[in-house]
Amino acid sequence: MHPANINANFLVLSSDGQGMRVREHRRRRQHTKDKLGCTPCKQKRVKCDQRLPTCLRCSRNQRECVYEEVPPTNEDLPASDPSSSAHVPDEPPSGSSVPPDPLSVVQPSPSALVTALADSGASALSPWVKQNGTSVSNLLHHFSNNSATIMGQPIDPQLWELACRYEFMVSTMLAVSACHLRHYTVDGSRHRIAELGQMSAAIAKLTSALTLPLQKERADALLCTAVMLNAVTFASVVSHSVATSWVFDDSADRLGWLDLQLRFTKLEDATSEFREQSLLQPILDAGESKGPEAEGGEAEKAKQLPDTWKMLIGSEDDPNYSLYREPVMILAELRVAEPNCPNSFAYIGLVKKWDERFRDLVFVKDLRALWIVGYWLGLIGRLGIWWCARRVERDWTAVLRLLEDKKMDQQPGSEGRMWKALMADLRVASKWPPPAPEDGSF
Repeated sequence: MHPANINANFLVLSSDGQGMRVREHRRRRQHTKDKLGCTPCKQKRVKCDQRLPTCLRCSRNQRECVYEEVPPTNEDLPASDPSSSAHVPDEPPSGSSVPPDPLSVVQPSPSALVTALADSGASALSPWVKQNGTSVSNLLHHFSNNSATIMGQPIDPQLWELACRYEFMVSTMLAVSACHLRHYTVDGSRHRIAELGQMSAAIAKLTSALTLPLQKERADALLCTAVMLNAVTFASVVSHSVATSWVFDDSADRLGWLDLQLRFTKLEDATSEFREQSLLQPILDAGESKGPEAEGGEAEKAKQLPDTWKMLIGSEDDPNYSLYREPVMILAELRVAEPNCPNSFAYIGLVKKWDERFRDLVFVKDLRALWIVGYWLGLIGRLGIWWCARRVERDWTAVLRLLEDKKMDQQPGSEGRMWKALMADLRVASKWPPPAPEDGSF
């Protein structure tokens, strides 16, 4: 028989759960690879419906849906020519009207956010960063899709509008997004490259913007950018090793993370005339710790301090008395403050009470100043904030390790008893509800 007359179909023996049956073999339909699917679907080699912001499979399986390249859709594109609207100027030209509300483009689709902001986020990056770092479209999609998780609360739509008008704010958002991805990725090298590249671009753009006259809108953009830069700098802990902590480092820039926090206070002062109208006013107000002069009176609050905390502050004759006193008094307040979202700004805002002289004490590793910073880090550990976690764990442990290495709790007399109680308090600083202090006060 000629081969052309042979039936090419194959028979397959299969089970349907009720017995064996013979069926005709069916070839699997051929398909081409889809390059625009989300990363989880690609990894599992399943078809992705490319739905935004979350595809159906990721939504059903409660996975984080991230696209390497966001799939474009016609309804996402601006009606105007993209070449004329993609660039985001740092300021509208003098005498021109404010451009149409960017939210009509940006919200709610992440791919529209990419269309509106991608050129701005990539404009200052080196070719090497563009090639080796996480793509701008991926970072924008991740931030837009997870902004409430990344920032700790839903973002005011007006802040999206600000980001469309200020390039330094866009670059900072991308740096935060890359930092968040790095934090939750086993191999975060591409995210780290993107994070550093966007940070460098943000600082360059911010430096230029700081030379311009202040007005309300720019003040909000600067403050919001400073908050995000602080978070990224605080989270810039790559190694978990205690030996890499600034506590055991002697380099001149070891307190760079703290210096940026202190500069934020200066920026707040410079923009204070716009504070009542600021979008960030609730956050700025919540970050204000009342301090020892507030209700209840300084004398009354001082009486409630453990004796060992009073010994840490020292006497009024001590030249550093005032530098220790206010932070310790505020630590006592924060110790019993519930670690919730409203109070988180007060927890973190303690750093605003530290001036350059206290910073200098930390720099020379004054042990009392180090204990104050260590206890503060322990308290922040209660909050469970992603960008705080690694620094808190590493540097809080490092402060305790340094005090143990110096055997401070074994010093003779009252000094040793003080440090023994203080080190015991430091070990449990992150616990909530707070345990009773070592000497039984509070």
